[in-house]
Amino acid sequence: MTSTTIAATVAESSRLLSWGWMLLGMLGFGSLCMFAGALLASGHAPFWAGGAAGDSVPTMILGTLGRTPAGWIAAVGGGAAGLGAIWRSRVEILAGKRLLLVASAAGLIALSFVFLLPVL
Repeated sequence: MTSTTIAATVAESSRLLSWGWMLLGMLGFGSLCMFAGALLASGHAPFWAGGAAGDSVPTMILGTLGRTPAGWIAAVGGGAAGLGAIWRSRVEILAGKRLLLVASAAGLIALSFVFLLPVL
């Protein structure tokens, strides 16, 4: 591969990762705002905020945020961006390069999965 092709591949993978992290962060915050707005407007927890009686507070919050439409989009979009970045740089990753990119993509995929885990 030429240096221009390698640079373009790395730039595209990095761009996908940055978009994935931004999407997960913004929509995660959006789902928090959606939950807080529904709670403040109605005076009680919204219908999607169901949880088991023995759940811990972080599990309940994460499950509630994951059940909002913004939570689903954040989880799916973040995971897809992480997988897309790995797929885009697969040749260099198999050659043992771009391990920081793999770590960042794995973190994005894991956080996207954890964000959606209480819903599944």
